[in-house]
Amino acid sequence: MLLKSKIAVITGSNRGIGLKMLEIFSQNGADVIACSRNLDNNFLDLAEKLKKKFNNNIFPIKLDLENEGSVKEAFNEINLLNLDIDILINNAGTIHTALYQMTSVKKLKEIFQINFF
Repeated sequence: MLLKSKIAVITGSNRGIGLKMLEIFSQNGADVIACSRNLDNNFLDLAEKLKKKFNNNIFPIKLDLENEGSVKEAFNEINLLNLDIDILINNAGTIHTALYQMTSVKKLKEIFQINFF
């Protein structure tokens, strides 16, 4: 088990690359703080199945990077876990495919809030 006794934080862990990282880190023995914008039942059920399958800990945390209050709340929840974090993967992000000149200021602020700030 390559990551045995390691603690990882993975943002955007509810789908795509982030979900695959959650699976692989679990398979390799890491305990994972799995951050997701939405903690729906499908994601919570999947996290529980992975915990049982790989005998690790998965801590689902609601984290919406577009919302500064959500970021602070997630940080506080993670801090309360009192774990020494070994790995941080900031996988969450957004993309908008349009000409810069045709993109609204509101959309640009959203993209920068999520991907940069």
